[in-house]
Formats: sequence, C-alpha cells, structure tokens
Amino acid sequence: MTNKTGRECRLQVKINKINVMHTIPFSDCHYFGKNIMDEAWGMTITTTGYQEIPPGVEYPSKGEHPAGYYFQQKSGRVLNEYQIIYVTRGGGVFNSVSAGKLSVKAGDIFMLFPGEWHVYNPNEKTGWATYWIGFRGQYPDYLNDKGFFQKTAPVYRIGLHEMLVSLFRQEIEYYKTGSPAPQQVLAGVAINLLAHVYALNQDNKYIDEAVQIINKAKIMIRENIYRNLSLEEVAASLNISYSLFRSLFKQHTGMAPGQYQKQLRIQKAKELLITTTKTVKEVSIMLNFESGYYFSTFFKQQTGITPSAFREGSL
Repeated sequence: MTNKTGRECRLQVKINKINVMHTIPFSDCHYFGKNIMDEAWGMTITTTGYQEIPPGVEYPSKGEHPAGYYFQQKSGRVLNEYQIIYVTRGGGVFNSVSAGKLSVKAGDIFMLFPGEWHVYNPNEKTGWATYWIGFRGQYPDYLNDKGFFQKTAPVYRIGLHEMLVSLFRQEIEYYKTGSPAPQQVLAGVAINLLAHVYALNQDNKYIDEAVQIINKAKIMIRENIYRNLSLEEVAASLNISYSLFRSLFKQHTGMAPGQYQKQLRIQKAKELLITTTKTVKEVSIMLNFESGYYFSTFFKQQTGITPSAFREGSL
C-alpha cells in the first residue's frame, strides 16, 4: 500500500495587483509516498491532480504545492521525475532547455523530464485548466531511452479526448473514495495513459470541429458530475444553440446529451455505493439530487433496482 496525502489548493494570489485569499475551484492536489516494493514494480506515482487557474491570477503561488514542486517564473525548476500535463481549457506557455519556448492550448499535453529545467504558466487573459500526473522508475526510463517520448519534442497536440480525462480522474478518484490506492494500480492507470498519448500522437489525424465540440461537451459534463449542470449551459459555453448541440451530440455518440449525463451519474452512483460506506442519502447529496427519495427513484428507473438492492447484490 502507498501512503497518500491530499489537500485543497488554497493559495495567496494577486488579482489586479491586490493580494487576496483565493480558493481555486475544482482543484485536487495529491502527493503519494512509496516503499521498496513499490519501487521494485518499475514505476511509482508521485503526484496527480487537477487545477483551474482563472484569468488574472498570479501563477504559481506559494503554498500551492509542496516545497519541492514550487517554482518561480524567473528561475523555473528541475524535478527528479516525469510529469505529463494535459491542458483542457485556456492556454499558456511551456519552456524547457531542450525544446525552447512553446505555446500550449486546450487539447495539448506537455511532458516534463527528470533533470530537465523547465517553466510554464497560463495565459493571463484566459487562465487554464490542467490535469497532471507525476511518476518515476525503470519503466518510464526505458520508454525515454527507446525514444517513445523525447525532451526535444515534449508537446503533444492530440486534441481533447474524454478517454484521457477519464484516466486522469481515475487516479484522482482513488484518493476521493478513500481507497488504499496501491502504487501498482496507480502505475497501471498511468501506463495506460502514456500508451494512449503515444498512440494518439502517432495517429494525429485532423479532427473536425464538430468532434472537438462534442469532446469538449463530454469533458465538461464529466467534470461537473457532482453538480446539476444544465445542458443549455454546456451549449452556451460552446457558443452554439442547444438544438444544434443536441443534434451534433446524438449524431456523434448515438444518444442525446441528457441520456449521456444520466449514464455518468449512474456510473458514479454505482462506484460510490460499491467503494464507500456512505449511505444512500449521502450519495444522493454528493451527486446533488433534490432528495434521497428522488435519487432512489432515478436509480431504479435507470437500472431496474434500488440503490440499496444494488449495494447488497454487490457485496
């Protein structure tokens, strides 16, 4: 088993040159310990998380991460690990010794290498939202040595993919659900993630605008699973009418966006019922249902059984 730590990213930031305390929304920052057996596995996870930096926020800020991970824009930093960072909204700049200064935008992944100086920051006007995972070990060293990932080409412009977001969230959710999160399981998810990044980069075909719109919508719905996000709100954020959004979504996924949202909520409800000891009422509150009764009714309509019966049948 691995030791694990996690905390809300609460930091001192400067907005319009005024110092204020600001809590970054939808942020999870987690750092993991390891032991000798974890290292013998060939790959260990050091950190994983998600963070949204709003426009106009000074970046980075002290207190945001442990001392070994904090850096200043003028001096940058050097880590003793690999990291992959996925930009899902906004954009910014990434700079490293081997690759130089590169712009990054939503749909891009950039990779950090051990011993390699680097610095990065979101665009002040747009901010950004990013997922990340840090890792080290013999296996990632092997991939690096064989040229699967290279310091000279650390940016992968692969587009937005819900599948990648789902893998990042799997790492984060191990902490949220209170699972012991053995390093071997975390490493397995990370290896899967690396494989998809490599494959997508090798087969980097043009993705039409409609597909990108649907990918953005699916990511937005997944990231807001714990609140009642209206689909009209999703369409508005994509700058298209709801009727066009619904038509495009059904055309590319085979289901209406509302049904997709219901499927995700049921999947999350099942996960919470199986992997936690939370009551049915507590699960309904987490998923922002109006009441425990409404949640039970919704669950039975979608699955044919009540939440309590599902949990009993899964034990």
